[in-house]
Amino acid sequence: MNMIKKQLYIPTTQKKRTIRVLVPDDYTEGDKSYPVIYMHDGQNLFEDRTAYNQSSWRIYETLSKLKKEGKINKDVIVVGIDNSDLRFFEYSPWVGKDYVKKMLKVQVGGLGDVYADFVVKKVKPYIDKNFRTLPDYENTSIAGSSMGAYISTYIATKHPDIFKNVGVFSLASWFNEEDFLNYIDVADIKMDQRFFISPLEKMNHLIHQIRILIRFILITVDT
Repeated sequence: MNMIKKQLYIPTTQKKRTIRVLVPDDYTEGDKSYPVIYMHDGQNLFEDRTAYNQSSWRIYETLSKLKKEGKINKDVIVVGIDNSDLRFFEYSPWVGKDYVKKMLKVQVGGLGDVYADFVVKKVKPYIDKNFRTLPDYENTSIAGSSMGAYISTYIATKHPDIFKNVGVFSLASWFNEEDFLNYIDVADIKMDQRFFISPLEKMNHLIHQIRILIRFILITVDT
């Protein structure tokens, strides 16, 4: 697995945040440029030892298997942005509803715009400058699960000219569904934006859906 770790400053925590960049195995052997998928909860994407419950999304293994099976014929760069103790703050532009506050014992949410700016104005420009990417709308995707799906949908609809494909797994709309839906109602969603939406129940379901999402993205980048 050819994964490169970088550190970028994020104002929410006033610290540097780890960015995990998975590049193709033969990345250093040529000058080809690649589509990019931006994902949240970076600790959970690639390695069991860093993942929640020691069970990762197995992104690398999934890409390798799909390519071996002939189900995809191109490579992609996957950028995993680590979460922090402020995950429930960063992954929503709105504060959580009262029942969320009751559940977590603290008022959370409200830093989603700061986090969105970090992704769009800092992470993406850094990746495009330092890696061989296809930076255009057609080749740029964003995805996440639960609160990661919540903020992915928000970022993609806030910046509809940047992200064509959006992976939405087990959307945590319960966090503040009213404000979320009110926003979606007026959002400037592009007619050709593609949303892959899936509920999730078990880890093996997640791995299966990730396989479908990757095929979905790598097929649509040519359309």
